[in-house]
Amino acid sequence: VSDCHVVLGTTARRRSSLPTFSARSASNEALQNAKDNLRVAILFGNERTGLTNEELRWCTGAVAIPTAMVPVGPKVDSGAGAVELAPSALNLSHAVTVLCYEMFYAANEDMEFDKEGALESAGRKKKATLPLAGVQKLKEAILGARRELDVLVPTVGVTDVEMADAAKDERAVERLLTANPIPTGDADVLFQITQRVLALARATGAAAPLEPLDSATRGAGRAPGGGGRLLDAVVCAYAARMLQMRAAQQDECDDLPTVPETRNFFREELGLSLTSAEIRRILEHHAAAAGAEGNAN
Repeated sequence: VSDCHVVLGTTARRRSSLPTFSARSASNEALQNAKDNLRVAILFGNERTGLTNEELRWCTGAVAIPTAMVPVGPKVDSGAGAVELAPSALNLSHAVTVLCYEMFYAANEDMEFDKEGALESAGRKKKATLPLAGVQKLKEAILGARRELDVLVPTVGVTDVEMADAAKDERAVERLLTANPIPTGDADVLFQITQRVLALARATGAAAPLEPLDSATRGAGRAPGGGGRLLDAVVCAYAARMLQMRAAQQDECDDLPTVPETRNFFREELGLSLTSAEIRRILEHHAAAAGAEGNAN
């Protein structure tokens, strides 16, 4: 299905990550996209297990055919005799028959009652749209650029929180890119943005370490290990400036600012939203730098 623009996967359960259609509304959706010269596929799963989560990631929507609820076992944390109910699965031939009928019904209804609209649609030049293989490449490019914009990336190990944040980003990008067909011209703009972010990251990552914006920040303005990533250097310099401003406002200020205080500072000064994990890394870095400077003195 990598050359398709719209893929509707059959499933017995409602999927929160995908728009879910009935068989009839899915048929109308497929027909409308086909009229717009988009390649449409209906994806059926294994009769015993259905579509896997990995297969469903290729789908832009889900089709649920209502079926009777059947008992599948005792209900957890409920009284005696309570049973768990789940939708009964159709066998593959029945699911294909239902959807083929609905497709036929939708196509004939459109021809009978919407002839003028159909003719107008057929005569209008449609924009080329990105097939699913292109959508996957665009998703990987966006996520790659997003990771290059992480601040003070740890050199070893990845925490569970960071892995959860990355998975959350991936789901958000998937929802955005599969919500509607993407014109190739619009996709080109996004590809150009991601390519330039990655090129800038490569260029600045290989450069010599940047000096802090204020010479008074000394070593506290550098990224860990003296690296030269541009965003790291800017963030570290502004963080040092934040600590200087905070110290000037308070006679004794040994404690570090809180995560919310730091987040608000960067939003106001740079218009930059940082994750909680990034803010903690910034504060830990400056605490370590201050400790090293105190020991040296």
